[in-house]
Amino acid sequence: MKIVICTLNKAKNDAVKNVISKVWSDVEFISIKTESGISEQPMSDQESIQGAINRAKFGLKQIAAADYSIGLEGNVDENNFGMFLNGWASIINKKGKIGLGCSGKVELPIKISEQLKVGKELGPLIQELMKDNSIRNSLGTNGVLTKGLYTRTKEFEDAVSCALAKFVNENMYKSE
Repeated sequence: MKIVICTLNKAKNDAVKNVISKVWSDVEFISIKTESGISEQPMSDQESIQGAINRAKFGLKQIAAADYSIGLEGNVDENNFGMFLNGWASIINKKGKIGLGCSGKVELPIKISEQLKVGKELGPLIQELMKDNSIRNSLGTNGVLTKGLYTRTKEFEDAVSCALAKFVNENMYKSE
């Protein structure tokens, strides 16, 4: 089985491999760089979902022999209680069936959410604050804020696990 992971980010690749290895064996993973077709800093779940779908569709176009393509996209989303960080996964099989899933959400500090509202991007902002350029490929902002309790890898493991529902329990989704 061939699975395209539509990112070169280490934390996201590790997440996909960790989850998929629990479901299927004998998998060949192909990691490619893809474009999301959305803003650099998605500010809503809706935008992030679209970005994850766009990435997965691009992966299937690039690697025609793929059985599945997985797009991953992080975003922030604001509600009456604050601004929260989370991630989305889109899994598309070669027949075009789409499974979506998201991670848990971590509340952002007000000083960070204020910077995002004026157009800054979260990844570079956290790297600047922490003086560490490896955060996106390791702990991620989630890991920084939770002191390692909920890392970027775990964030995307959760999203991929949820997106797999339509593929690991197809009988429940037959009418769709």
